[in-house]
Amino acid sequence: MKVAALVLVALLLPLRAASAQGAMHWTAEQIAEFEKKIAAAVDPARHLGLERFLDGATLIHRDGPSEAEVHLMLADFITIRSGEGEVLVGGTIVDGKPSAPDELRGPSITGGTRFRFKAGDLIYIPANTVHQFLPAPGKNFVITIVKMPPAAWQRTEVRNDLPQPYRTRRDWGQLPAGTVWAAVTAVEPAPDGTIYVVHRCMANSCAGRNEPPILKFNADGKLLASWGQGMFVFPHGGTVDRDGNLWITDARGDAGKGHQVFKFSPQGKVLMTLGQAGVSGSGPTLFDQPTDVVIAPNGDIFVTDSHRNGKNNRVVKFTKDGKFIKEWGGKGNGRGELSEPHTIAMDSRGRLFVGDRENNRIVIYDQEGTVLDEWRQFGRPSGIAITRDDTIYVADSESGPDTGARELAGIRKGIRIGSARDGSVTAFIEDMEPTVPDHSGAEGVGVDAKGNVYGAVVRRQMLERHERK
Repeated sequence: MKVAALVLVALLLPLRAASAQGAMHWTAEQIAEFEKKIAAAVDPARHLGLERFLDGATLIHRDGPSEAEVHLMLADFITIRSGEGEVLVGGTIVDGKPSAPDELRGPSITGGTRFRFKAGDLIYIPANTVHQFLPAPGKNFVITIVKMPPAAWQRTEVRNDLPQPYRTRRDWGQLPAGTVWAAVTAVEPAPDGTIYVVHRCMANSCAGRNEPPILKFNADGKLLASWGQGMFVFPHGGTVDRDGNLWITDARGDAGKGHQVFKFSPQGKVLMTLGQAGVSGSGPTLFDQPTDVVIAPNGDIFVTDSHRNGKNNRVVKFTKDGKFIKEWGGKGNGRGELSEPHTIAMDSRGRLFVGDRENNRIVIYDQEGTVLDEWRQFGRPSGIAITRDDTIYVADSESGPDTGARELAGIRKGIRIGSARDGSVTAFIEDMEPTVPDHSGAEGVGVDAKGNVYGAVVRRQMLERHERK
């Protein structure tokens, strides 16, 4: 297996003087030329991570030990151990045929991911990991190490050791007489300083109940109004638009109710409904377990549709009048695909941040459904809130042992805080049960005008308010 170095010499000879022992910025033109040299039909839109590599990344070609180690083992394997702050793109077969299912092996640990790839594929590998590449007989490999700037490579690293500059209260909010918190699902601050809290009537459902699921508070927690009795089955996500109207989704169906999106005036009057009451479906007029909604400045409506095991797994776009425009997504874990799109938010540039929960990532789209990026550094997203200054708050209520929904072990539950502009993560509000197997942390998250962070906790049935220390 001495082919790795030979291929580097043969293919990269014109660049060797600049890159073999040092670093160079890798432009789109140079990538195109490299792809041409290896005679690979590479589609940049298809290759995981490739577009991110163009954003300030540096490529370093290695044929021996350096910041990262590339060495040959067991005659048939190339083993790569990535260095601090590096990711790797490698395994480009020069003269290959489609590989066997285990031709590229993931980490040699229990539960390690197995990959399949073919000629021309570029493989994204996180920093500080060890991977083994198993070439088919007679196949050649090009090993390329990508040195990422911190804001870029940290987009894949979920940290538990961030600063925690908040103290937590669990006694905020005056409830109606005779009412206790049920599963709290959403907290939505309004432009006038009022705060809407949504909970599921009794325990974890509003089916057959008469308690109001929508509670409106002033900034001090005084109850101002409540409504929604008898309207919902499983109230889920929500948002407040620029005019102060409240939007709420109903993510289940029962007895002629559910699978809808409601728009309320600040006084609780129903202004619009999307979907057909109690009917689960697809297409332009039906939903199956809609999870969340966000409104663009021009009034366009974006709904994430399908909870766990739902049939649609999509984002649906409507005009401000509720006319269907388009949809995108579809079940899967590929680029732009979704598996349980659980939450949606919009930043100051109008980009849509979708919490693709079962895929443990945030997928960022433009408003036409084009994928712009994907981030994994905020954990497993159940809820997302983005404030006017583009601070992003991401609630992770599920990370932990895999229950069959592809949760990630070793990541603590809580709310991670950072920048929606560059993806950096700067703070962490750790959940009170960060490592229990149950899904326990806040699912919804909201932030008021003073910077207080609210966690909507489903399993423990409580509202948490996190205040700056």
